[in-house]
Amino acid sequence: MFRAQVQLDRREMAIATRDSLNRAIDRTKTEASRRLRTDYSIKKKDLDKAFRIFKATVNTQTAELKAQGYPLPVYDFSPRPSDVIRPQPGRGVSVSVKKGKRALLEGTFIARMKSGHIGVFARRKTKMMRSKNKKAIKERFAPSVPGMLSFDEMNKAIRAAAMNYFEIAMDQNVRRFGSRHG
Repeated sequence: MFRAQVQLDRREMAIATRDSLNRAIDRTKTEASRRLRTDYSIKKKDLDKAFRIFKATVNTQTAELKAQGYPLPVYDFSPRPSDVIRPQPGRGVSVSVKKGKRALLEGTFIARMKSGHIGVFARRKTKMMRSKNKKAIKERFAPSVPGMLSFDEMNKAIRAAAMNYFEIAMDQNVRRFGSRHG
């Protein structure tokens, strides 16, 4: 597993492991972000908000990368009214959630709320509305970052990259401590 064959004491090995885990987890976050941005039309700043890193310590010897967050508003994925794409006004809004592919969300529209929030909305019937002619509106959402990461292929590729990064970093750290011993 490790190419450097060096005798290290317990403390040095714990430090080397901690440093290797922390370096690997940072590189894994970068790799996950890069892979998601190649498949999805998501911005790096949105991914940075979703990822949370728990660093290893000498005592814990575990590092963790967690993706958290809610479904992302469809408005974040370059919405365009459908009449720009195909001249049929009022048909809906097209968005690009997956890179290179646009999907038409029929019956949706782009609106600015009184609060200033802009989003892609759809009308829906509710029992709460008093007038029979009015319908409530509901904002449309895309998958969350954890949802995007949950696909098996993406998850396996990121785990394999994490293990590779750890092995490389561990080899470098063992060599570093080994060079101190002569």
